[in-house]
Amino acid sequence: MDDIVEKILWTCRRYRLVSERDTVLAAVSGGADSVAMLHLLLELRETLGIRVKAAHLDHRFRGDESRGDARFVRDLCRELDVPCFTEEVNVPRFVLAHGYSKQEAARMLRYQYLVKVMKLEYCQRIATGHTADDQAETVIMRVLRGAGPD
Repeated sequence: MDDIVEKILWTCRRYRLVSERDTVLAAVSGGADSVAMLHLLLELRETLGIRVKAAHLDHRFRGDESRGDARFVRDLCRELDVPCFTEEVNVPRFVLAHGYSKQEAARMLRYQYLVKVMKLEYCQRIATGHTADDQAETVIMRVLRGAGPD
């Protein structure tokens, strides 16, 4: 097994991130991080005893390019035989109506969508392919906004 697969397996077991028979909903944007995460989950599904489904939200930021991302995710999931759920939401309109930043609005609507799919598809876990830089950005945004630990 690859080093990274071993590390992920160790982390999943060490922190009990999934249980046998869980269905994991993978948030797949179509970017390298989330596609790699989907492949890793599929590689580990038998070892961990999990099922994998995928979800993609088109934020409508980039027109045809965004629709292309959704098409790529659907095609990839079809090739991998992974159930895939996609939806489109007009984040730019939501930003204008509610005054959030683009990133904050996209994140908020993406997680609302993921939770909706999770409930409808009886998934026990949601997996996202975020990097340490993504986490740092979230912390900085919250500090700048003045949010406390809650």
